Amino acid sequence: MFGPVGTTPYDLRFRVLGIPVTVTPWFWLAGLITGWRPNSGQHLDLLVIWIGCLFISILVHEMGHALTALFFGWPPEVYLYGFGGLAVYRPGYGRTTGRSVLISFAGPAAGFLLFGLMIALAMALAASGRPQQLELAWRNRLSDFLWDMTWINLVWGLVNLVPVLPLDGGRIAESLLVHFRPWDGPKLTVTLSVVVAVVAAVAFYLNREMFGTYPAFFFGLLALVNIQSLQTRGVW
Repeated sequence: MFGPVGTTPYDLRFRVLGIPVTVTPWFWLAGLITGWRPNSGQHLDLLVIWIGCLFISILVHEMGHALTALFFGWPPEVYLYGFGGLAVYRPGYGRTTGRSVLISFAGPAAGFLLFGLMIALAMALAASGRPQQLELAWRNRLSDFLWDMTWINLVWGLVNLVPVLPLDGGRIAESLLVHFRPWDGPKLTVTLSVVVAVVAAVAFYLNREMFGTYPAFFFGLLALVNIQSLQTRGVW
């Protein structure tokens, strides 16, 4: 999400549908930080479920980007690291604004499809009555799994479409602004990113009892990154 990813000797490497995937140790640490609730009496198994859901969801999200790039003939690689995920590809012949937008949107779209699948699964299980046959502890863990999966893929997917670089929404805004205003599109994109990131950081901070402090910190960090980009461009 933030650019080049530093690899380590402890990375987990495998392939999905022929696409190389690298998972750095920082990804697991980020999952631990975002899922840990020190004052809630949280059990370890709930944390494991959260990290597992995070892994599945972000991998599906990045595979959405990667498979779309591969469809256009641009071989991709996927990285999962401390700030989420990143699908890397080198656009070749045939690059267009429409294709760039489609690749950027394909990640959240894959997450939304997974969200729909989880809703359908929950409805099917409820109709079958099978969860009621499980022990209470297993029934609660199944509920926790479905809740985490729907939350991550719906809410995080929507957040990812906010027009802030380097989120997918920021990439979409960048592709469109550069296409229609090539003379100042990049500057407009970064300026838009700063404004929206600051507003989002304040909004999440004011609602930290519901969302926690991480989203406010995250958008605050994005605001700083984009402010630095403006300073590099000599705007500020």
